[in-house]
Amino acid sequence: MHIPEYINAIAAGDDEEAVRIIYDNNPFPEMCGKVCTRRCETVCVMTHRGAEDDPNDKGAIAIRWLKRYATETAENADIIKEIINPDIQEPNGYKVAIIGAGPSGLTVAYYLALKGFDCTIYESHPKAGGMTMYGIPKYRFPEDSVDKQVEYIKSIGVKFKFNTTVGKDVTFKSLYDNFDAVFVGVGFQKAWTLGIENENAPGSIPAVEYLNIINSGDSYDVGKKVAVIGGGNVAIDGARVSARYGADVTILYRRRVVDMPADWEEIEAAEHEGVHIEPQTIPTRIILNDKGRVKGIEFLRAEMVPDDKGGRPRPVAIEGSEEILEVDTVIGAIGQEGDYTFLPEDFKDKIVVERGRIKVNEYQQTGDPKVFAGGDAVNRRADAISAIADGYRAVKAIEKFLLHKEI
Repeated sequence: MHIPEYINAIAAGDDEEAVRIIYDNNPFPEMCGKVCTRRCETVCVMTHRGAEDDPNDKGAIAIRWLKRYATETAENADIIKEIINPDIQEPNGYKVAIIGAGPSGLTVAYYLALKGFDCTIYESHPKAGGMTMYGIPKYRFPEDSVDKQVEYIKSIGVKFKFNTTVGKDVTFKSLYDNFDAVFVGVGFQKAWTLGIENENAPGSIPAVEYLNIINSGDSYDVGKKVAVIGGGNVAIDGARVSARYGADVTILYRRRVVDMPADWEEIEAAEHEGVHIEPQTIPTRIILNDKGRVKGIEFLRAEMVPDDKGGRPRPVAIEGSEEILEVDTVIGAIGQEGDYTFLPEDFKDKIVVERGRIKVNEYQQTGDPKVFAGGDAVNRRADAISAIADGYRAVKAIEKFLLHKEI
């Protein structure tokens, strides 16, 4: 990701050069600067060198914040384009369809368009961005930040078909027949069910659906008390948004706080905003009032039992430890999965879905040579930067496949 190069440019006071370097292999850098999981910082060499040179300095280089600083200096799409001055190659006659306008799909469209490919993105929502637009709260990733980057991508010739659901408004087969290659970047937008009694009652809602409603500009009354089930970033987002609407929010998580997969800074922010975390709690059923609406949630306390194979301790319910938390809304956030119902039956022998994800080779290519895939629907990293990396690999592979017939 050219990290040393753009850090050096920032240090030299050349912000425009930093922006040019960053956009070389990341078309969505401002998003990364705001909400990236920054795995690179956890392995930064400065966390070790700092301890050797100065015992009081053990921090990683703030790569995410530096990227945010640089990209925010380009205030709109026109300025981005002026700085980048993209070299757009002449049309090569090949057309590529991209399903999904999330980070992986946008990456594929952007870099292929620069290389002369005719790219069209099919997106079921009214706007691009995928889960970064509809799943991440606006206080973390403002909408104008998303729009700015998407407008720049549009400016180089990428075409968008919004409010167009593949499998409903247009068939997958028609895209397959009318384009030279297809990239699938549909993400994980279908929530897992909680598997407890009454989870479909009024007042019970998946976090991804709740966040989608709020981010779309609509409203959802969560009432005065909310229980959020889960421990990842989506659970934290659902909890913090509810708290910002004035609710008293409790997160129920089956393991310890230290085991929560959410970013530590998001956990701290939630607690700072008044969200209460109840660790080692296993929800068992949702309790309804006489009108059939949520009025509480029952859960069991859990003890952590060591894993004989050396893994992390697992929660085991304590018999007879039932408690009831009175709430108006239950928000489920225990995970998501992909929706692949758009794939016709006669494609499923080649475009194989294993354990909820599309199977691809090292080129992001499925069993059908002209169909590629990436993002959450393929990899297990579940973050935007990994989706961008998938898209970047797919760009190189599609170029080889169509122009050089190498794969």
